[in-house]
Amino acid sequence: MTGLKTCVADLEDFFDKNVERYLDGCYGGKQRYPSNAVRKSIMLHYVDKYFKSRKRKVRILDAGCGAGNLMVELLDRGYKVEGMDVSASMLEHCRRALSARGYSPELVQKGDVFALSKLVRSQYDLVLCAGLLGYLPRHDLVFAQIRKVLKPDGLVITDIINRLFDLFTFNKHTVDFLDRLFQEQGLPTAVRRSVTRTLGRRLEIGKEYELKKSFKGEEIESSEVDVDYNSLNYARRFAQAGFRLRDVWYYHRHPIPTIFERSFPKLFQHSGPIPRGLPRNEWYDALLCNTSVVVLERDKR
Repeated sequence: MTGLKTCVADLEDFFDKNVERYLDGCYGGKQRYPSNAVRKSIMLHYVDKYFKSRKRKVRILDAGCGAGNLMVELLDRGYKVEGMDVSASMLEHCRRALSARGYSPELVQKGDVFALSKLVRSQYDLVLCAGLLGYLPRHDLVFAQIRKVLKPDGLVITDIINRLFDLFTFNKHTVDFLDRLFQEQGLPTAVRRSVTRTLGRRLEIGKEYELKKSFKGEEIESSEVDVDYNSLNYARRFAQAGFRLRDVWYYHRHPIPTIFERSFPKLFQHSGPIPRGLPRNEWYDALLCNTSVVVLERDKR
């Protein structure tokens, strides 16, 4: 578990140092695309879809609640919500936000999702994981912990990277996706390397890279994060973790491959506020969107 402890410590340190910039950029409207705000809208949509009729009886855990943006909104809607996060600085903001709206700051506590079942003793109808899995390795352990605190028919709502989008980018991520595809098929190493190098040269990119999360040069090492989710393997991946896929909503659509962003920058700019009604997903969103929100149901085993 040493690697997990290091990962948790790195995340705690990163968000403790970058909390102000994170909130200002991700929720303050200073990003090119307000992905966190869009994600929040989708998650709220699903919470209401599944629980609105019995909200007073529903128990929700916001795992990785951060500064409480989603948690406070749910409390305002009448849901019973508790939160936890690894970052003391994030929790400080969250407690202030709770107090400002008349809620108890004791609704949140410090801890990490790898020790979730030791941290909370209750069983919940819903566990929310917003912006959490994209930072974490060993999703099998994460989902095992979530299962322990969920009721038998409980749900999880989380966001997931859609790696099928990598086929559409025509950049280094495309080459890396194909490299993994060739490897899974058992192609000889020499063939795989020859093909990916040729593709890399034609796209004028290098293949080797590491997935990182960054703010102005400060990075979280994320090269071991489970990133091979794609819209075609969601059901299988989640079934392996003990969950059934109930709903999926793709977002952050890219109208053309990302290599053309410099040539057509306006196509990649988000304009206007987040709409009250969510745009309907089309078949091509499973390819054109790099992220999705999924609703998972705990199986009965």
